[in-house]
Amino acid sequence: MGVIKMFEGKKIAIVLPERLGDTLFNTPSIEFIKHYYPNCHIDAICLSPVTAAVIENNPHIGQYFIKPHRKQCAKLKNDYDHFLFLSDYEHYFPEYIRWLAPNTLVLENMKHDAHLAEQKLRFLSELCDKPMPDYLLHYFLYPSDSDEHTIAAELKHLGINKNESPVIGLHLGCRRIAKRWLWSPKKDRFTHKKVWAMENFITLAHELTKQIPSLRFIVTGTKAEGAMIKEFCKAVPNAINFANKTSVLQAAALMKHLTLYLACDTGTTHIAYAMQTPTVVLFGPTNLNRFGPFPKSANNHVVQGKTISDIQIEAVKSAVKNALGH
Repeated sequence: MGVIKMFEGKKIAIVLPERLGDTLFNTPSIEFIKHYYPNCHIDAICLSPVTAAVIENNPHIGQYFIKPHRKQCAKLKNDYDHFLFLSDYEHYFPEYIRWLAPNTLVLENMKHDAHLAEQKLRFLSELCDKPMPDYLLHYFLYPSDSDEHTIAAELKHLGINKNESPVIGLHLGCRRIAKRWLWSPKKDRFTHKKVWAMENFITLAHELTKQIPSLRFIVTGTKAEGAMIKEFCKAVPNAINFANKTSVLQAAALMKHLTLYLACDTGTTHIAYAMQTPTVVLFGPTNLNRFGPFPKSANNHVVQGKTISDIQIEAVKSAVKNALGH
């Protein structure tokens, strides 16, 4: 019961991991704290610039610090009542847990039977002896008016309007492909256990376009994934190259303009879930209970194989057509 009183009116710093998706898993917990303790102050310690981009414009976050070093942490530890660690990726945090002790609250012993975002909420619910409101069971992103305007203007310039013809957002790669693009042999550059084969995506796009001639694709990705996206767009004339054209929050704004989002298991997929965009997502042997769609929804379609390579084009085409209502 003591923690219930301690959160109210206190200063909290939540320590966020370096990946986009992992950080999104923490956003419902930020909402939970402010829901029950509106007078507390929350700042963030971000382990990467991407982490900071996810929480940009979040009305519940005061300021953030990107990967502070040990001496900075020594100063910070005197400024906060609690440092909150909600990620189960222990390799992210050991030094920060040491540097910021003793006022640390650490979620440990994560389970395999529930989504990580929900487990974080459950931890806070038990810690604070407060119920978990249903409205918190999704991710939270806050694109600005400027983000919305930038995307709307670009799509208008390109003649893209989902109310006139279906628009599929497509993400071909994943973080690992983006990280290794400089050193991988060319033949292996676009392969990864989480990524469906490029030729499968191209064949799928051709077959869908034959059946839905007005279909358009917007292909998102990082600068490092640019070569992959360029290759796809060369093979699929009705595809638009959006590589390195959006920030995290502009990507969130883009999701509102899509009829459907199609991808493998990657950070941008969780942005689509956050914006409640209908999805078809391809998974290999991922534990969907922990890392799958959040929340589970009839609009979030999953195609899963023992490996990503086992997924057949026909299965994905069927899922996409069902999602589009064709």
